[in-house]
Amino acid sequence: TGAKNISFTGLVLNFQNIDYTGFHHVGTETYKDCIINGCVWTYAPVAVFDGCTLNQTGDAYNVRIYGAAEVSINNCDFTSYCKSILIYSESANEYDVTIDNSTFYAENNDGKAAVQMHTELGVHGTLRFNNTTVSGNYADINGGLYNEINKSTGVATENFTVIIDGVEAGYELVESLAEVNAALADPEVKGVQITNAIAIGEGEDVLTDFIDLYKKFKTPKKHLKEFGVQCKNYEGEFYGKPFKDRQRSILYLYSEP
Repeated sequence: TGAKNISFTGLVLNFQNIDYTGFHHVGTETYKDCIINGCVWTYAPVAVFDGCTLNQTGDAYNVRIYGAAEVSINNCDFTSYCKSILIYSESANEYDVTIDNSTFYAENNDGKAAVQMHTELGVHGTLRFNNTTVSGNYADINGGLYNEINKSTGVATENFTVIIDGVEAGYELVESLAEVNAALADPEVKGVQITNAIAIGEGEDVLTDFIDLYKKFKTPKKHLKEFGVQCKNYEGEFYGKPFKDRQRSILYLYSEP
C-alpha cells in the first residue's frame, strides 16, 4: 500500500497457504516475538524475523523468500509439515540470508531440507547459519539443513555460498598441517579454513604467512585443481597483495618438478 516500513510485534498472524500472499510495496518488513501460522511471502527489500514461532501444518513452507534481497532470521523456532523456507524467484535475484540461533522441526519427509534454494531461474547469493539446528524428518541432505537444486532438472547447483558457523560449506576447519594434507587428499573438500595462519604448523615448523603455506602443499599433477584457503584472525600479504581477515585466496596446488 506504499508504506515505507511495516512491523508486527507480539501478534498472532495467520496466513493462508496461497501463492504470493504477503505485503507488497514496503521498504522493510519486521516480525518480532510473533506467532506466525501458515506461509508468509517476503516482498520487502529487507525482511526481519526476530524471536518468532512459525507453524505450518499443511504441505507448504513457513516462509517463502521471494522479493526480499536481505533476510535476517534470529531466535526463531520453525515447525513444519515437511519443509520450512524456500528461496526462489522468477528472475535471477541475489539474496543475502542469515539464520541465527534458530531451530527447525519437520513432521514428515518429502525429500526437502529445512531451507530449499531453487535455482532454475538463476537465483544466487549467500546463506549463513549460526548456531542453528534441525530435527525431525527433513531429507538427509546436508544434514537436513539446506538443499540447493535446479528443480527443473533435479541437478544440484552451487549458486549460493553457504556458510555454517563461520565455515564455508565444502571447506574444512583445520588446525594442523596434517589436517591440511588430509583435506587435500579428499576430493569432496573444496578448501580449508585456517583459524590462525601463524598458529598452524607442527612442532617448530610454524607457518608465518601464506607463502610458507603454499610451499607446504603437495599433490600429484594428475590431481591438479583449484583449492581455496580462508583465514580468520589474520591480516598480512599474499604475494605482495593485501590478504585480510576471512578473504579467500584460490591457490593452484601442484608437485614440484
